[in-house]
Amino acid sequence: MTNPRARPRAGQAAQPVSVRPGGIVESERNFRHKVEQLAKTLGWGCFSTWLSLHSPDGEPDLRLIHPKQKRAIWVELKGSRGHLSPAQQEAIHLLHDAGQEAYIWYPQTPWNDILDVLDPE
Repeated sequence: MTNPRARPRAGQAAQPVSVRPGGIVESERNFRHKVEQLAKTLGWGCFSTWLSLHSPDGEPDLRLIHPKQKRAIWVELKGSRGHLSPAQQEAIHLLHDAGQEAYIWYPQTPWNDILDVLDPE
């Protein structure tokens, strides 16, 4: 098993890690991939910014659109020790105030809770 806190080698990108229940370490990138795969399986279109450097501060990581459910949701993904920046907090509040569905999910968020949002029937 590799050390999740080890420095990346030259040319390798560092990946933030998150601790899941049971001590399993999972990168935010892997968690995001799982969320996107589940959403796509359930008929959601998944949209994200490839490089957030040119995005407005606070913009959530994912925009998910389900034409049959006539829903669009915003999802901010965080590592288990991650916290929302003030800009992310403001964005989530603005989305809620505008009547939009916005969620914050961590690797330790129960999959049933995520599934209840994505497939409410």
